[in-house]
Amino acid sequence: MGMLASSSLRISFWIFLILSYEILSAQTLDTHQFSQLFDSIEILNHSGRYPEAFQLSNDLYQKSLDSFGDKDPLTANACQALAVAYLYDSQFSEAEPLLQKCISIRKALYGNDHVELSTTYNSLATLYSDAGEPQKAVPVLEEALRILKIYYSPGHSSFAQTLNNLGVAYDLLGNPQKAIEMYQQSLAIKLASDNTSPLKISNSYNNIAAVYEYNNELEKAIEYYQISLGLLEDNGMQNSQDYALSLMNLGVVWTHAKNYTKAEKFLLAARESANKVFSETHFKKGFILFNIGINLLETGDHTAAKPLIYEALNIFRANFGEGSYYEMPCFMALGNIQQHWGGPDSSLYYFKTALEIGEQNLGETHAEVIVALNNVGAAYDKLGNFESAIHTFRTAKERHQKKFMENGQAVLPSVDYLDAHVNISNILLGTYLQTRNTEIFQALNDELSKALYIFNELKTGAKDGLTGQVLIGSSYNLFEIALKTALLQDMTKAFGFAELGKANNLLATFAEQKAVKVAGIPSDVLEEEYQLELQTSFLEKQIAIKIDNLDFSNLAVSSHQLDSIKLTLAEFKSKLEKDYPHYYRLKYDLSTASLAYVQDTLLSSSQTLLEYFVGDSSIFIFTVGKGKYDVVEVKKDFPLEDWVKQLQQGLYGYYGKNRTEQNDGLYRQTLIQYANIAPKLYEKLIAPIQDKLTDDLVIVPDGVLGYVPFEALLKEKPAQATNFATYPFLVRDHRISYCYSATLLREMKEKRHKQEPTKSFVAFAPFYEGSYEKAESTVDIRFDTLADGRDTVIIDDVVTRKEFKALPASGEETATAAKLWKGDYFLNSDATEQRFNDVAGDYRIVHLSTHGIADARVGDYSYLAFAEQKDSIENEFLYVRDLYNTQLNADLVVLSACETAQGELQRGEGIISLARAFAYAGAKSIVTTLWTVDDSASKDLTKEFYLQLRKGKTKDAALQSAKMKLVNGKDAKRQHPFFWAGFIGVGDMSDIK
Repeated sequence: MGMLASSSLRISFWIFLILSYEILSAQTLDTHQFSQLFDSIEILNHSGRYPEAFQLSNDLYQKSLDSFGDKDPLTANACQALAVAYLYDSQFSEAEPLLQKCISIRKALYGNDHVELSTTYNSLATLYSDAGEPQKAVPVLEEALRILKIYYSPGHSSFAQTLNNLGVAYDLLGNPQKAIEMYQQSLAIKLASDNTSPLKISNSYNNIAAVYEYNNELEKAIEYYQISLGLLEDNGMQNSQDYALSLMNLGVVWTHAKNYTKAEKFLLAARESANKVFSETHFKKGFILFNIGINLLETGDHTAAKPLIYEALNIFRANFGEGSYYEMPCFMALGNIQQHWGGPDSSLYYFKTALEIGEQNLGETHAEVIVALNNVGAAYDKLGNFESAIHTFRTAKERHQKKFMENGQAVLPSVDYLDAHVNISNILLGTYLQTRNTEIFQALNDELSKALYIFNELKTGAKDGLTGQVLIGSSYNLFEIALKTALLQDMTKAFGFAELGKANNLLATFAEQKAVKVAGIPSDVLEEEYQLELQTSFLEKQIAIKIDNLDFSNLAVSSHQLDSIKLTLAEFKSKLEKDYPHYYRLKYDLSTASLAYVQDTLLSSSQTLLEYFVGDSSIFIFTVGKGKYDVVEVKKDFPLEDWVKQLQQGLYGYYGKNRTEQNDGLYRQTLIQYANIAPKLYEKLIAPIQDKLTDDLVIVPDGVLGYVPFEALLKEKPAQATNFATYPFLVRDHRISYCYSATLLREMKEKRHKQEPTKSFVAFAPFYEGSYEKAESTVDIRFDTLADGRDTVIIDDVVTRKEFKALPASGEETATAAKLWKGDYFLNSDATEQRFNDVAGDYRIVHLSTHGIADARVGDYSYLAFAEQKDSIENEFLYVRDLYNTQLNADLVVLSACETAQGELQRGEGIISLARAFAYAGAKSIVTTLWTVDDSASKDLTKEFYLQLRKGKTKDAALQSAKMKLVNGKDAKRQHPFFWAGFIGVGDMSDIK
């Protein structure tokens, strides 16, 4: 709806209201006046203006009694209108007698089959569902449907609301399959009708989204919630209850997806919106407060979460009394808080209370009741009451099975079902370690086999990448239990479990790329697929940027376009898999690299693979090499996450600051912090296996270890904190590279490009402000020494590649490398994103000397900056998600920019970074950065790196040499690891042919 139409609508509202209140000033009403007032109430409700609708409804009801008496059909209409107004204000005790009175009047006038009874039954069913009694709503709605079928053929618009309300009731009763069937029928009818209000259509999208979320189809849920919000915004309904609740729902699904920063943004916007439209004690405001609290709980802020949970609980009690369904999630949250604070007795009380409320209101087999059972079992486990814990978990399993039998369905795996098996496995493992009872060990293996089977079923059935990632992240404790169990019987199997949860989404991409190459699919077919994926990526990016700015205008159109393209793409891929069965087999072959393959084929004799698995209670370090294999368990009895943060602060807490914030005190503080914490991390991460190491290390980090530059770890505290010559850096003894998993290292090493690159080298330096002549005049290629001069920056300054300033050294950097490799380079306004997209696929080495920004909240929106074109839209940023549909043929990509290996940390999947995105795009190896790097030092380091590569060294050896040039150089300041340790190599480290 355009601005003019919206303005006209607002003017019409006010004219309508003025006329309505003039009519009410008359002593009695006639039928025409009644009709005008009734229509005014409908318009107010559809536009979300509930307080005005309530006032008008109350006045109309009183006038109707005076004008028509309490047996008249118009009085029945007014009675229902007032009841609906009470419903919007959650005053159920006031609404129900009015609805019953309306039913009595209509039955007395028309009998039991009159069509107007169906509308009253719908209002009564809404009351029951909102009051937490959906079991009462279903028979009422079935009666409404019976009546409608007498009057209308299937698909008539009159069925829409009843089907929608029936979906709500089934949803609350824990039958999502039936719920979504009703919702979709209702939506189809609404969309086919010309007079359905946007509010009602928005409501259908919202309800369907909720079922998708329940079914763990998270991307679909987010899409439908966004459409719902967009419809409300396009129709000027930002100040409605529905808008506030839609914002909340989008926040909740992002909490579910474990993106807590994004969730917080929507939840706080929902609270701000709710403050305008809800009273302080309205039960729906309680929903918003509760979900803000849950998001805080998920981030570990239990102190801030607790008062919000209590506030929501008090609101629910004020509306529904004690023991209502709405108290159940509050008690579950309070139980989790007490468990965190070390109060197992009180947490058991809260979980049991939640369970009792759930059983009374929802029945024994409802999904939320099964979650409560798992929590009760966990509380028993914490108390050491293992017998009760196992009994409770087994009860949860049995009820899950019973739930599907009641619905006449085969038992489908769910996360709750998986949790019960995992929890039992964990207790059995602990019991076996204490007793060494072989029967318990057999039971453990049986339970673990079932859990792994359920996990694989869930993983295979995941409808989208986001859902699959959430599953892997939440199942990491399963891998830890399986790993520990394997170490008790066959330690070689443990390696497979360490690999199982790592970088699955990236592996799936590699598998699909490999399948395309091998299956012999015609190039025109692949081009069609590529164009569809390109359109999908473009629309996803545009929508996501709008949503991130809380802009939902015109979203429905874009979302429907995206839906249509995704459907076309899905149909295309389905046909592809049918027509090319070999492609299908290869695409879904996600088997991990075997231990034997890693030892015999993947690694050279000089290499040792160090693979880390960071569990909840232990860190497991796998050392793999030619003829050797070992696993060491390090108890996680130290604050790993805090230590990594301290290391980061020590490494770039001074030089990463703006010049105005740097001072001698900060320099000493960060240096001491680094000198203290780096040896501690070495002691935990390297010392336990140092006697097994060879010269070349391939490190597969896990979790927060992805932020650690192992080269900068110290074997012991330095003799002199201010003298870097005394620092025992790990880089002095080892050539170090990284990868996302051993399986991904296999894929990157064995990767065959779609087409062999025809050119050697290309570089981009969009923030160099000089000419090509000036850049080339600085080129000084030597094969023996590294130039020490800082000729392009003031000696005491550090120009970082983060803030969008000029990068004076980037011209020399790119010109030198291009000259060395007889390649091409683009400076300043020539270095555009469009040019990168046009030419990068032709080169064996791609070098980017620019600014980069890592988004630790939403990794897909980390980006590299290119030269801005004023006549183009957003073409200066190359986002992670843009690279998912970019085709490179590079053996090496060098990201000489800031934070290109940083990004959003997803458990199991790793850090969603620019470096990782270049692996998606086809690069066999990447040199990337962990923090805000210095312009001039980066120039010198990459220059030496390329010189050593030209000598024939492997990439990891060349990178070590470049770093040691700085460590041993004449410039004492650049010996600080800030200037060299941020550059790391990822993937295939073989030499450039």
